Amino acid sequence: MMQKNYKIGELAKLFKISTDTLRFYEKEGLLIPKRESNGYRMYSIFDIWKLNVISTMKSLGVELKDIKVFLNDRSVQKEKEILELELDYLEDKIKHLEYQKIELTNRLNLLNDATNNTTYNEVQIEVLQNRKIIYLDYEFTNDNEIDLAFSSLSQRFDDIIYFFNRDFGMILPLEKVLIGKYNEYRRGFLIVDDNMEKYDTTIDAGKYLIFRHRGPYENIDIAYSKILAFAKSNNLELSSEVIERYLIDRNQTSRPDEYLTEIQIAVLNE
Repeated sequence: MMQKNYKIGELAKLFKISTDTLRFYEKEGLLIPKRESNGYRMYSIFDIWKLNVISTMKSLGVELKDIKVFLNDRSVQKEKEILELELDYLEDKIKHLEYQKIELTNRLNLLNDATNNTTYNEVQIEVLQNRKIIYLDYEFTNDNEIDLAFSSLSQRFDDIIYFFNRDFGMILPLEKVLIGKYNEYRRGFLIVDDNMEKYDTTIDAGKYLIFRHRGPYENIDIAYSKILAFAKSNNLELSSEVIERYLIDRNQTSRPDEYLTEIQIAVLNE
């Protein structure tokens, strides 16, 4: 049979919360227990109902001030308003979880493709579709600044950037590549899902030279020499911008032999 009254420690244990939390609710006027002659707080069955309401509403994102209003002035209309707020909160949460699911799936597919694709160190010509990106204009000179760029992107778009969304890359001028300056990046970018409404711009669809370099970035000069030689031998006119897409980098592995950098350069002539 349920007790009629509970001491603060008993109630805290029952709800698996701290006594400090119960004292905080009391301070905020949400849950005010009766006091015995010895000063001990005693919580009634009605207080337990209130605590259930507080716990449920908090888990649904309702603010304490709104919970307090409901508890102190309950009505059918107010409960309807609270339920509508809860439904809005759940819809937002479901939408966010769906986006996270998409990003996890995309990242897993990208890693599977990166590890199963055997076209390394070979120049490929592929037709790519438009890709939505968010970007950061910055002058980059080393890997640490690349990581800083990704962190900045995450902060600027904290509502859509998820930890596992690492379809990240850099844009650098072709003129720098031609003179062997492979670390003078122009802009960092993150490819986002086609369904995303919030983005900066797109990478144009078109025909691209693709080269996947397996191994440390220090050897990227070998990759560029091959892709430029291929373009020259085939009389291809190239875009003035080079895209480096980091499929696997030090954020995914501590083994440099597993690094995978994809170089993309748009072809301007047929």
